[in-house]
Amino acid sequence: MEWQWNEIAIPFWKEQSAFCRNHGVRVAIEAHPGFLVNNTETALQLRSEAGDNIGVNFDPSHLFWQGIDPIECVKALGDSIYHVHAKDTKMDERNTALNGVLDVKP
Repeated sequence: MEWQWNEIAIPFWKEQSAFCRNHGVRVAIEAHPGFLVNNTETALQLRSEAGDNIGVNFDPSHLFWQGIDPIECVKALGDSIYHVHAKDTKMDERNTALNGVLDVKP
C-alpha cells in the first residue's frame, strides 16, 4: 500500500490536480471497494496529498454494505463532497452470510 500511494497515486494525482486546477476543474473520485480510494479515510488522504480540487462523488450504496455509516461520512467529508449518487441498497443477508460482501453475482 505504501508503494501504491507514494510511488503511483500521489504523484499522479498531484500532477492531475494541478492540471485540473489550471483549467478550473474539480474532480470527484468515487470511493469504491477494491480501489485505492475506498472509504472516508482514503478519500480524505488523497485530497490532503493532491489538493482541495480533488473531492468525492459520494455514493452511499458502496458504504452500506461495508457497514459504514453514510451520515458520519458526510459529516467527515464536508465540503469535499462534489457530487452525490442517490439510489437504493438492499443487503441479501443469506447470500452475504454464505459468500460475503464481495460476491458480484446478480
